[in-house]
Amino acid sequence: MTSCHALTGSSSGVPSPAHETSLAFWRPDLFTGIPAIDRQHRELLGRIGALEAAARAGDVTRAEELLAYLERYAAEHFATEEQVMWKHGYPDRDAHWSLHLAFAMELAKRKSEHQANRSQTSLLVDLGRWMDRWLNEHVHGADTEMARFIRSRTGELRASL
Repeated sequence: MTSCHALTGSSSGVPSPAHETSLAFWRPDLFTGIPAIDRQHRELLGRIGALEAAARAGDVTRAEELLAYLERYAAEHFATEEQVMWKHGYPDRDAHWSLHLAFAMELAKRKSEHQANRSQTSLLVDLGRWMDRWLNEHVHGADTEMARFIRSRTGELRASL
């Protein structure tokens, strides 16, 4: 069973996608139990859905704004995850970090392909799909393992994580 949670308000300067049709959405199976990371995952998925919707509608300007936001926010999110891993002595943090680096490199490559062919909204749709797929796989794999380790070390996760 899936449900879509609309996002509200943002301090980013990019309007909230609450009014946009989301193709990527939060599901209970993406819950890690680390509140800050779960909030960021929700934000990322909502914005990825908005990117896909804007690209499908042919709104290249909006899609590019969302892509720029996602690029910045993903870096912020990765920094949050990396801080949590360091704080709790996660032994696989280097491997996890390398996944973040690979994402950033792939995103830069795909973004460059789009910039070379700006009129091709299909590249933006594909980029959104790729981001959605990558995030889902990352959460189900690396983030789930990280959260499991942290829970085993702390006994329970607190909102301060």
